[in-house]
Amino acid sequence: HLVIGRFDGARGFADPIVKGTDATTLTEESFFAYTGARGRWGIQFGRGRFHWGPGDEGSLVLSRTAAPITAFTMRGSFPAWRLHTVAMSATLDAAAGEQFAAHRLEWEALPGLRVGVSEAARYRSDAWQPMYLAGAIPYVLAQRLQVQDEPDSGVALRNNVIAAIDAAWRVAPGTRVYGELLLDDVNAAGAGNPDKIGWQLGCEGAGTIRGTRVTWGTEVTRLSRFVYTSFFGRAFEAQGAPLGFPSGPDARRLRVRLGWDPSVAWQLSAVVSLTDRGESGLGATFVPGTPRPDPWSFAGVVERTRDLELAARWWPSAGVDVGVAGGWRRAESAAHVRGKDRDETFASLSLRLVR
Repeated sequence: HLVIGRFDGARGFADPIVKGTDATTLTEESFFAYTGARGRWGIQFGRGRFHWGPGDEGSLVLSRTAAPITAFTMRGSFPAWRLHTVAMSATLDAAAGEQFAAHRLEWEALPGLRVGVSEAARYRSDAWQPMYLAGAIPYVLAQRLQVQDEPDSGVALRNNVIAAIDAAWRVAPGTRVYGELLLDDVNAAGAGNPDKIGWQLGCEGAGTIRGTRVTWGTEVTRLSRFVYTSFFGRAFEAQGAPLGFPSGPDARRLRVRLGWDPSVAWQLSAVVSLTDRGESGLGATFVPGTPRPDPWSFAGVVERTRDLELAARWWPSAGVDVGVAGGWRRAESAAHVRGKDRDETFASLSLRLVR
């Protein structure tokens, strides 16, 4: 997929189409993929936006709002046990040797009920390490095994691990509820470190009104301070944005969406969200030994943002996919400056040819 458009700061890393502008061409999704004939296994290698989990934008571990990364992914299914697995390895910063690995196990516990367990690790290495690449060993044990092999390399081999458990239940035909609990760091040993936790609850559904399809969903998410961060440099971020939930730590968001398909080729949608965000973002890390703040209280001046987005999509069977969207955003205490409010409008136009 080749994208032609304007990208902020593009002249710093690419030649512009028009001299003196940030208009250029990029690819955010280019990969090779193969799936077995019976669909029980598959592999993929290339660049893209990877995500999983029941949330509207993916999970708190890996979300579709994250920056595109280059990764190798393996998937497998075991129908007899109703198990589905996925493991991936990616490079976040080749020059610095910053690597990312994640794996997930999903189980269809009952008809309509799915339970998933995810784990992700950030580590430093010149290349993907076999212990992480295989995806079969819990990452929380990987560092211990590596240090056992190389006792004098504990600092260099230190990783940062997060884990999550989620469940999605189809309570009625066309209606699903879901939830996820993210554990970045839990102060179980009494070391004085703050708990780094996040959670998400949501409900979504689909139905018909006078022969037309309608969809809806609502979701609330809360992340404590210091989630995704690391005082020793292994943060869960890529290109300055979280790999998980888009707001980052120290945030709370309520999101409601509605959709209506008046015909097979047309789709109309509206999304409304309210986000509160404290000053403890990705750049704020907790250093052991310093005073422990309340991880669930917002830090500093809270920025409150209201978003409204309306979109229309025309997608006939011929393979043409045209979308237009526009919206309004109001930020109170913008950039965490008390009394500074800002209103913005935005719009987008997209065209895809699918063959």
